[in-house]
Amino acid sequence: MPEHIAQRLAEITVDVSTVTLPEELSREELGMALQPVRELPVGEYSYALNLSMMGQEMNMSQSVSIRKEGAGYVVMESSQTPMGEASDRMELAAGSLAPVKRELQQGQTRVEMHFSADKAEGSIQAGPQQIPVSLDLDGPLFAEGPGAMFVLATLPLADGYRAVFHNTDINSMTVKAYRMTTTAEVMEDGLRVWKLETTPADGSPGGVTVWIDAARFLPLRFEQVLPEAGGARLVGVLQE
Repeated sequence: MPEHIAQRLAEITVDVSTVTLPEELSREELGMALQPVRELPVGEYSYALNLSMMGQEMNMSQSVSIRKEGAGYVVMESSQTPMGEASDRMELAAGSLAPVKRELQQGQTRVEMHFSADKAEGSIQAGPQQIPVSLDLDGPLFAEGPGAMFVLATLPLADGYRAVFHNTDINSMTVKAYRMTTTAEVMEDGLRVWKLETTPADGSPGGVTVWIDAARFLPLRFEQVLPEAGGARLVGVLQE
């Protein structure tokens, strides 16, 4: 067996005797309404990306643009990926930073979503095929789509701070809840950061860890597991 395949099998093999089911979300957690305590940082940001998959590594890049527009914000995320360039645009409401409209384009696939208090509706255009999307929302969405880590950084972060938020999952056509925990850390260079760890509340894979500059509230680094890519690991580092 090739070494990289053996290594990947070792990474994904789980001892079933050690598996525990996640705790169900409480009524209080399910109804949690998150309120930002600071503005989004308007500006242009670049990240160097590294994708590790099946023993192979690929270097890519990502840019994030945040600007004020009207009464809210527009966040644009552009990435260079092995499947070509991808662009993801989100309009956010002022104050709550709730999603209003999202437009995602990658290759021949285009996704457009509109958000209200109780619905996420839109369509997925894949070549000649158009798939309608309509999801019922039990509560407000938060940190949805592009620039999500910048939105999470607007929360009242503190050591031990916890939150629960909801996102739509276009791949599974569902709304998913995520748990977030916050830990105070000091980097090797002495920089103070908030370490945010987000995990799907249902125990499924797909967690993201983000390190936030404690003084500027900028995402410095993130690590993400990509279930749709066979558990590939994506690491992004802010370029300054």
